[in-house]
Amino acid sequence: MVIEPQFDGIRDFSEGLAKMQNEKDQKRINKKDKHKHQKAIRDSMPSHIMTAAEWEYATDDYKELREKPKMNVTQFKEYRNIIDESISGKENENNVDKTSESTLTNDQIKEFKEAEEEAEDSYDFTVLADEIADAGDKEWAKKVYMKVESMAEKANHFRNLADSILKNFGDKEWVRKVYEKAEGKAESHRWCHDVTDLADSIHKNLGDKEWATKLYKKVETKAEDFDEFIGLADGIHQNLGDTEWATKLYKKAESRPEADCDDFISHEDYIRNELGDEEWANKVFKKAEDKAESFDDLERLAERKAFHEFGTDEPKTEWAEKICKIAEENAEDISAYESLAEWIRNTLGNEKWAKLIDQKAKELEDDN
Repeated sequence: MVIEPQFDGIRDFSEGLAKMQNEKDQKRINKKDKHKHQKAIRDSMPSHIMTAAEWEYATDDYKELREKPKMNVTQFKEYRNIIDESISGKENENNVDKTSESTLTNDQIKEFKEAEEEAEDSYDFTVLADEIADAGDKEWAKKVYMKVESMAEKANHFRNLADSILKNFGDKEWVRKVYEKAEGKAESHRWCHDVTDLADSIHKNLGDKEWATKLYKKVETKAEDFDEFIGLADGIHQNLGDTEWATKLYKKAESRPEADCDDFISHEDYIRNELGDEEWANKVFKKAEDKAESFDDLERLAERKAFHEFGTDEPKTEWAEKICKIAEENAEDISAYESLAEWIRNTLGNEKWAKLIDQKAKELEDDN
């Protein structure tokens, strides 16, 4: 096939080619990655250095489809992307890839492709898609998100996917479909937590109170332990603003026998600062005291009690001594004894008691 290029502003094609001396354009037609028909075009004019525009025209297999001698950029790219060719051999690999609409550099493309090959689960692919989207290639990211949607196995994987889709595409219909799949993927051993978290996300990202409420009600029928009731009550209070319903669930949580000192301390903090109920918070704190067993419990209780002011408050000293005795009775290792002794020495100022506990730590060390 005889090539008859037609470029605006060039009367004589041969003269025009002779003037093109751009080294970078010559490297674009490096022999390494060209198809045979491309090599033939290049080798037929060994004395000429073709520009990028000339090269694109010369290797366009679809010239016969054009009604006019020249195609606009968008049309040319659409046709060019159909055929399997790659204009490579660029001098700088950090230059933007001109063969697609992507704004990614060649280095980024290489890095992301390697990461895609190494990705093992939906979490890996979601993180990868997030990075691709942040780098500017939304179409590639979308394809990876779709892959995640088809392979995700856990409810939290779907929730993470929904967050990413909303952030990068703002597609709430797609997000809704992802959430619909998430409910069926809640794990049996943490079903209440998964569904509560799902309801929280639906309210946050879709503003769908009705759907969130239905899920919260499902959790209420299955919740059994302290954490399940607390998580559910927090979601209802924070998202629905239903204090009465939340209070009912908080009360159920407090009755659970597995709740420990740390559970009650966290609960007391929420009741006091979020619900603003001082009387109720004080009752919960008393339950925390009753559950105290270790030095860690002592430290957290003392912090909540504002014990740094104990020097002028005799009742607080009596309270601290009571908790310290409980911690001493339950200490099981050297570290627990040493920490308790230090606290008694520095906070209560009781050197005699601190030495007795130091002795217990030493005896335990000698036994080992």
